[in-house]
Amino acid sequence: MGDDLEEVAARLSIQLILKKKKGEKKKPPKTPKNRPASIERGTFIVTDALQIPGMRLLRWWDTRAVHMLSTGGSVESDRIVRREKLTGEQQTQVACPRVVKDYQTFMGGVDVHDQLRLQRYSLQLCIKYKKYSKSLFLGLTDLAIINGYIVYDARRAAANLSKVRHVKFMKQLHLELCQLREEDLELLRSNENLQVTPQKTANSSRIRRSAHKPLQNDECRPGNNGVGRKRRTRACKICALLKGTDNARGGDSSVYSSKCKLPTTSKKPMAWRVFLCEKMRHAVSGQPMSCFGSWHKALRDGTLAPAPRRDGKKRMIRAQRPAESQVNEMSELEEEEEQA
Repeated sequence: MGDDLEEVAARLSIQLILKKKKGEKKKPPKTPKNRPASIERGTFIVTDALQIPGMRLLRWWDTRAVHMLSTGGSVESDRIVRREKLTGEQQTQVACPRVVKDYQTFMGGVDVHDQLRLQRYSLQLCIKYKKYSKSLFLGLTDLAIINGYIVYDARRAAANLSKVRHVKFMKQLHLELCQLREEDLELLRSNENLQVTPQKTANSSRIRRSAHKPLQNDECRPGNNGVGRKRRTRACKICALLKGTDNARGGDSSVYSSKCKLPTTSKKPMAWRVFLCEKMRHAVSGQPMSCFGSWHKALRDGTLAPAPRRDGKKRMIRAQRPAESQVNEMSELEEEEEQA
């Protein structure tokens, strides 16, 4: 059977790799860069994709060939006005498919945006990284700057003021950014009225905060003079953050949040707990508030907590691992409670 297949394949010139087969036509001609004289301006060809319904590929001849891949729009013949590049005067109307005219009408803003972002003072093009994520971040930064420039010009136009040149806007933006300090960034992050991203409603925030309940620590230590047991206390995270910034004395607490967790490599649940005291030792915006309330309301469950400082150096919020003997003490305490 195998010999018969080989004979048939050899007779029909069927091979796995074959540069030239029987009946193979010549390679398709390359599209010329400029429109040939034999093709009238405004001529276009449309073909439908066989595998994807509704997708069309068209070639429209202007001064050069314009290729467009479209999944919508009409391909009926329409007219578009062409202008002289040097004088700017209107030329004769040129035939084109309607989808090309729609693109010229509605996509002008996108083209101008890309021109400002990619051809003038682009961070994404002036710095190259091996990692794609870093280049993507610079591209998003360029988008934010250009959007700010467009909104700024629109605001000046609404106030009957002249538009600002792009280079002048960039210089002013750089000067203002260089004058910012770390305190300004913390103020921006803590002020809900200055947030540019939409925030959740007050009801959802209240429901989220209600899920964070204060729980008593179940770790115990021997009591004074070895009599009885007492609940083990840990340093309050808010007091540790504000240590040295006000006259309030830091304290320890045996209460921790039921939902908040500290970043740690330890697999023990005791090392994740965020201990917060319920005493009003500090003030937020001039109003006294407990550390438990400050952590969940002012700092949004600790997401806005700044790195604590001490002697001008930053200190990370570290997770406190429990002692090895605490697990045995907890089991003994549970046995005593069951016997009682």
